[in-house]
Amino acid sequence: ARAAEKCALKEDRLIYFGNAELGYDGLLTAPGTQKIEKKDWSAGENAFSDIAAAYAALVKKGIYGTAALVVSPDLYLQMQRLQPGTGLLEIDRVAKLVGGHVYEAPALGTEKALLVGSNAGNMDLVIGQDLATAYLEQKDLNHSFRVVESVLLRIKRKDAVVVFE
Repeated sequence: ARAAEKCALKEDRLIYFGNAELGYDGLLTAPGTQKIEKKDWSAGENAFSDIAAAYAALVKKGIYGTAALVVSPDLYLQMQRLQPGTGLLEIDRVAKLVGGHVYEAPALGTEKALLVGSNAGNMDLVIGQDLATAYLEQKDLNHSFRVVESVLLRIKRKDAVVVFE
């Protein structure tokens, strides 16, 4: 189970940050994506207003359909509070805005978030070889395995990505 978790985290990091050594961009590092200045999401309605502005930026660029918000764990926790005068948690308002597609991603680290138009016409994940495990050897009562996968994020419309900075 731990090996699968490590593989998933490594795949997430590739999707979000790319791999500069191999020349691959991630969602957060690709040039040409939209950028929005992130206010302090622990105060007022800043998270909701920032995300609404990002959603409007997608629409302005002709990006319609499903949107997904991906946030680091600290920002996810900052949205778990009641909004003054609404009786609603900020996360519930945000989730309603993006059709329930709010995802916490530990691979992002801290203070990072992005909103993406997640339709296949905007981006997809190309899988050359799905995750597979191969037995290598048994030595000193230890069994060695190799885990292999080939995957690449393909961003077809860079303006379908809004990064909060």
